[in-house]
Amino acid sequence: MEAQLQLARYYLDNTTLTAPEDGRMINLEVRPGMVAGIYRVGGIAAFIADADRYFLATFFQENLKYVKEGQTVDVSLDLYPGQIFSGRVDKIWRGNGIGQYLPSDDIPKFQQPPPNVPQGQYAVKIQLDHSDQTEFTIGAQGSAAIYTGGEYGAWAVLRKLSIRAHSWFNWLYPINF
Repeated sequence: MEAQLQLARYYLDNTTLTAPEDGRMINLEVRPGMVAGIYRVGGIAAFIADADRYFLATFFQENLKYVKEGQTVDVSLDLYPGQIFSGRVDKIWRGNGIGQYLPSDDIPKFQQPPPNVPQGQYAVKIQLDHSDQTEFTIGAQGSAAIYTGGEYGAWAVLRKLSIRAHSWFNWLYPINF
């Protein structure tokens, strides 16, 4: 009886999910009483951590020629019309899935990609200066402007105007004309 009790306690301890840090669970696929399985084949939930949030903006490779870490960034999010969030370039991710080959015994074929395949883009990790990062939803859409020549000058002024116009036009987008 003692061994059965210990086994039952062991199973009970392994049925409790605990988060590794502050955040929230979304898309929870299990309910009390369900068996998730002996072998882990797929996830049973998605966990979004509150700490260490950042934005990724994607750019074509030729647009990243002068981008460097630490440069000033303005971000306009469709969720917040009329608001501009400032930040800095944290990292440039110099790689994407197009440059990846899966291990196989096939000889690589180097052919021109078909014209309907979009050009590969590279991600730039942006750290925003906003105090509460949890206000930004995962997968939010928007625009980002990186000021490679500083925040002043003719091109910077034009870019500041265009990103602010993009932000303000988000007030009109939901209107059904």
